[in-house]
Amino acid sequence: MRSVHVNTKNTTRFLTRMSELLDRGAAEACILVLDGDPGLGKTTEAEWWAVQNNALFVRAKTKWTEAWMLREILETLNVTPQYSYERMYKQALEVLGARASMADTEDATFAVVVDEIDHIVRSDKMINTLRDLSDMLEIPFVFVGVDRVGATLARNKATA
Repeated sequence: MRSVHVNTKNTTRFLTRMSELLDRGAAEACILVLDGDPGLGKTTEAEWWAVQNNALFVRAKTKWTEAWMLREILETLNVTPQYSYERMYKQALEVLGARASMADTEDATFAVVVDEIDHIVRSDKMINTLRDLSDMLEIPFVFVGVDRVGATLARNKATA
């Protein structure tokens, strides 16, 4: 059976929010939170969008550490991670920056989608690592989670 994507009201809202994010005034303010009740299609929408835009899609894990998170991002980009957190962070900056530059020359959008962000939402170190990557490279990051992840992030000032 062949998968078919159906544009719903949620698709329209997501695409509108992405458009607003890309047209924002402050280039470094580029985090979009997609949250809501389980089963509404958030992951499906984000994954579909990532495939359509050649974006990076990773799924947060319950026991992720900062190093594991960077290692998984690099592996998803087909890069062999180095052994220290600092080196992996520099690799991530370099490779994500190169992907963003390539997309820019093709008049395309490059972004990083992190699904199941609720697994790490209370980890200031991990959230702020993602935020730092987003800010430094001016790459949109889409955080996908359940319930009120956006409120938790705002309360912790991770996306402020």
